[in-house]
Amino acid sequence: MKYSVGSHNGQFGFFMEMAPGFSGEEFIDAEKNSADSVSPANIKTEIADPAERNRVLGCIAQKLNRLQWLDVITGQGDRHWNNYFLNIDKNTHEVTLKAIDNDASFSNDRIGVQKFKFSVSKSRNFKNAMKKICQIVHGENRWKAEYGKCMNSKAITRDRRTGVITVDMAKVDRSTREIGIALSALVGSQTIAHPDAIDKAFYDKLMELDKKPGLKEDYLATVAPRLSGEALKAARLRLDDAIEYAKYLNDNGRVFDDTAWQTPAKLKHLTGIKATVTVYASDGGSVKLDENTPYLGDYVRDFLIRDCPSYYKRDFMNYLFVEKAKA
Repeated sequence: MKYSVGSHNGQFGFFMEMAPGFSGEEFIDAEKNSADSVSPANIKTEIADPAERNRVLGCIAQKLNRLQWLDVITGQGDRHWNNYFLNIDKNTHEVTLKAIDNDASFSNDRIGVQKFKFSVSKSRNFKNAMKKICQIVHGENRWKAEYGKCMNSKAITRDRRTGVITVDMAKVDRSTREIGIALSALVGSQTIAHPDAIDKAFYDKLMELDKKPGLKEDYLATVAPRLSGEALKAARLRLDDAIEYAKYLNDNGRVFDDTAWQTPAKLKHLTGIKATVTVYASDGGSVKLDENTPYLGDYVRDFLIRDCPSYYKRDFMNYLFVEKAKA
């Protein structure tokens, strides 16, 4: 998208083109219409042919998967459904995706999809977030015990000399899931789990980076001038992590080509698991939360309710491939 720099009413800033189509949230809510894009509210009538609809929905899933892997590599921590836009051309049904608000990328802290290393100051922020989440979820009588359980779990290691905390989400179990909620408060809940699959074109590019001599270093050299030494080190670790997990997905039949993305049956394992959880209030009362619960802080509600915080899965798969497949 094009952008320019200027001032308006005495304020300096950026002027950007409006991304075409609908934000992820608008797409799910299906309330808005557009003169240029197929609207979510009318997708069944505007794309009446089931095979064509599967193709379009598959393209959406495929493009979101590619975006998720890009976010994995760049360490994007703020990819929620209001900072990407989907457009389905009314005439050709071509799907385009535009990602916005990418300034939370290339963090020093993200050293893998599920691993984070916080400086001393951010370690203090993480501890404070942990305390707050435990108070919300467990109430005044239980939060200290649950906080201690989380902070002493295998998922958290502390350097006693420096005070730096490292969090490995791969080691979080259900009894310590508050770690993930607190982590999401700092770095974004959308990208603290590996994607369940990988697009073949993206997989091939990663394998090329891994196998072709010097290509990985060439890539890192393109971002090095814009990064600090710590951020560049984190970028290298993220890339290595992405390559190794892509190999794991390939070994387990999770590399999807164009045809696979357009076949809803092949994507069934990507749909999220809905759940109802109980949150205990500080006064001793409790409330059950499910997907219809009003706002309780997005990072709390979303992480508790959705087992895997993979944004293309959480925002789209049930809506597109389960509900609409029945139509």
